[in-house]
Amino acid sequence: MGSITVTEDKDNLWLIRNASNLEDGQMFSKPRALLYAILLHNGKNILAKEVKDADRMIVKYTEDINFYKHTIKSANKKGEYERAEAVWYRLDDTIFKLKEAKERLEKTVNSAKYIKLWDEQP
Repeated sequence: MGSITVTEDKDNLWLIRNASNLEDGQMFSKPRALLYAILLHNGKNILAKEVKDADRMIVKYTEDINFYKHTIKSANKKGEYERAEAVWYRLDDTIFKLKEAKERLEKTVNSAKYIKLWDEQP
């Protein structure tokens, strides 16, 4: 896509590289990586940064949720109910944060839809 390429690496991450073949970033989602590359190509650096930040937060919170669920299950098996309850509160908070991150990303994507990205030159 112009001077920016998006490729998948061996770890299933999407690498975004500029014309000098220097890495501009990594994304965990192909659609978000493509949107990020399009925004960068068209000089929409602030929107591109928002997409990149949202991608990172969504992945982080998803991993945290999986960890907390595993910890709760493990604590309950061991009879550590107080520990399970404490982790449950963290899980609840992280689920809320994940929802907020997804909403922020959706808002950014929706605002990008109204920019004529394909007609603009940087």
